[in-house]
Amino acid sequence: EKLYIGAAWLSDTEPQIGWPVIFDETPPCAISNLTAITGVFDGQVKLSWTSPGDDENNATLNNAVYRIKYSTTSFTFFSSTESYSVQFATTGVSPNTQVSYVIGGLYAGTTYYFGIITRDDAGNWSLWNKDGNTNTLNYASAQDLSPPAVSVLNTTSANRQLTVTWQHPSPDPGDIDKYWVYGATFNFVNISDENVIHYSTVTYPMKQTTIDNLVNGRTYYFKIKTFDKGDQGNGLFSIVLESILSVVVSGIPKISPATNLNAKHNGNSVSLSWTNSSDSGASNFAGYNIYRSSVSVLGPFYLIAKPGKVVSYTDTDGIIASQVYYYIVKSSDTDGSESDSSNIATAIPDIIAPEFFSIGQLTSRDLGKSVAQLNVKIVDDRFEKDDRLGKIISLSGKFRKIGDTQENNINFVPEFVSGISEYSGFAELNFSLITIGIEGVEYYLEAKDEVNVSSWPVGGGWLKVEPTKILPEQKFVSPKNPELVFGSEAQEVIIRDYAGNELWRGDSSGGTKLIIWRGEDKQNKKIESGGYVYEIKTKDGKKRYGVAVIVK
Repeated sequence: EKLYIGAAWLSDTEPQIGWPVIFDETPPCAISNLTAITGVFDGQVKLSWTSPGDDENNATLNNAVYRIKYSTTSFTFFSSTESYSVQFATTGVSPNTQVSYVIGGLYAGTTYYFGIITRDDAGNWSLWNKDGNTNTLNYASAQDLSPPAVSVLNTTSANRQLTVTWQHPSPDPGDIDKYWVYGATFNFVNISDENVIHYSTVTYPMKQTTIDNLVNGRTYYFKIKTFDKGDQGNGLFSIVLESILSVVVSGIPKISPATNLNAKHNGNSVSLSWTNSSDSGASNFAGYNIYRSSVSVLGPFYLIAKPGKVVSYTDTDGIIASQVYYYIVKSSDTDGSESDSSNIATAIPDIIAPEFFSIGQLTSRDLGKSVAQLNVKIVDDRFEKDDRLGKIISLSGKFRKIGDTQENNINFVPEFVSGISEYSGFAELNFSLITIGIEGVEYYLEAKDEVNVSSWPVGGGWLKVEPTKILPEQKFVSPKNPELVFGSEAQEVIIRDYAGNELWRGDSSGGTKLIIWRGEDKQNKKIESGGYVYEIKTKDGKKRYGVAVIVK
């Protein structure tokens, strides 16, 4: 240390006479016993040394820094002017304290050489040297462990094919190079066992392989070995290490099943249909096998037919009109091996479709309502008329402006409950959801039981509700029908009392909407009961007259 008397510093550059200042220019002493040993985990080396003091080997290190350099080639000198690999802070360390630090992320199996220097809180750096007496143990091989075995495996089946997938070991050691996939038709113990096949080599980070040309219906067993990296040409890796065999996974290649199996009970027969197997065009595709159960959805199922490559079949073998039947379809290959089952189709005996027993009819006067209502009654029989043994599963409906594609749901009051044999209530069309135009609206209803579908209008399609041409369909404005809807050709309507006074006027907004009068005057106040004259001016300039009666 140097003591300067008679000078102090007002700033970094300006001295002031009269204050003593002490400058620390003594660095920590050089570390002479840096020791490296192979670490615990892959790519780790553990370093240890004896801590220096703040000044040479005196005083505690506070707010100090260690700086470490490492290299795959040996070196004998390290100073603060050189590049370094790791730097970390330390404080409160007394001289001659044993210190250790773990370096990770190194190339596993590679030998590394290390040097270390120390900086005190005044910015003084030590030096580091290696010779025949100091720092002779400053090198070690980074830990290189055998990689972990894969522990999570799965197989996916296809026609003459299995795809094996797995998860990388966890934690991932970071130096996995590849996987070897072994397989056999038995649960093998060693890869040297007879008939164990090395099926594929998969480069990390891929984690699946597809194995072809297998035999459908046969069980295959698979295990995997993990290999870490060896010398990659830059000399930074050690020899290749391998894991033990993984846990076993098995799979059975199968031809794909049919899908979307549907069954309809016809009383004395059941009609079946399905979608082709995705392997129906394969060279080893033979056709379909049909199984039936009359006990439950859980079976037992018995083979009843082999119809070949068709996608429909009619079962007439002892079908009882009141019996429920369950069916599955399996694909078969040319070796006789079968696919998994299709979905289970239930043939419920129900000969009669739901019937729209009574239903109201919307008319043009309903076009003026915010919500139009239809009386609806639907019944469902099963074997004969009026047996009421059926179950209505769903009731729905749609409405829209004629010529429009935007459809709206019809609501039912009371709300429909699935599983009943009879429904009575109202179908409500909320016309506030659309703008009623001169085209009118159209609607339909649909009811489904467990087997059949019925629609209103009968035969399907949409039931149209179109306005009249000029005159309103009704002549009365009443609480039940409080709107007077004029025809699509009406351009303007004037309502007058019998004295000729104008009470209300409406127009068709350029011919795009219907004119609707709700028994109100120009101030939207309800007018008294009685007869009133309407004058209609049509789009071609003609006039028509009539009388409307308000009944309260």
